[in-house]
Formats: sequence, C-alpha cells, structure tokens
Amino acid sequence: MFAPSCFFAHPHSQPLPHLLHTQPYNGRALQGRFVLQVDEAINAAAPAKTRCEAGGGPGGRLLKLLLTDGTTRSVAFEFELCPALGGPGTPPDAWVAPGCKLALTDPPVVGGMLALRPPNVACLGGRVARLVAAR
Repeated sequence: MFAPSCFFAHPHSQPLPHLLHTQPYNGRALQGRFVLQVDEAINAAAPAKTRCEAGGGPGGRLLKLLLTDGTTRSVAFEFELCPALGGPGTPPDAWVAPGCKLALTDPPVVGGMLALRPPNVACLGGRVARLVAAR
C-alpha cells in the first residue's frame, strides 16, 4: 500500500502525468521539478543473477529505477552515469536505497521512460526499511 500522495508534497514539486508512456510525452522533457521516491533500483546491464549483489556483476552500469510520486508509478533509466545515484564502481548497496527521494528537474521522456542525466537528477536522501527488506 502506498502512502497518500500528500506524503510526497513538496513546495517546489508537481505530480507526474498519469499517462507518461503515451505519445504526447515521448521525446519531450517534462517541465518543472518532480520529487519522487525510489521503489527499486537495479543494474539492468548486469545478468539477472547478479543485479542486486555487491559489485553488481561484470561490465558497466545502467540503473533502472522504479519511481513513484505517491500516486503515479514510472520507470527511469540512467542515460548518463549520474554521480547523485552512486559513483562509478560502487556496489548496489551504495546506490540509491529503496525509499530514497530524488528531485528530477525537466527530465526528458524517451520511450515512455524518464531519462536521467547528471544535470537533472539530485538525491535528497532517505530510505524505507520495508522496501529495503523486500529487495
């Protein structure tokens, strides 16, 4: 069960559009600032068996994040390595924790997903023990 959307209320934030994956948003940037909670973060570049293990498996990193504003859920991908989400070579437990809040500013939408780049993502911190345990 999700917390009510007022839980994520922030004076300089707005809710995500409900149909983010539809054509009108594809290839455009959402205007404004969005404060979202991380439900899950995985390294989509690693084999499924090692995505959540320390080290994250061989190869590079491509974080796939499941995000929510308390009402709408969305998927975000790390288009460029974002230090705010954890530096290069850091293990998954040092990446953004489930329950962490992110502030996205003017995030582009590509294929119905939010594209994260260093200039438009900031980590506000936090974690939710129940979400971490579910991992």
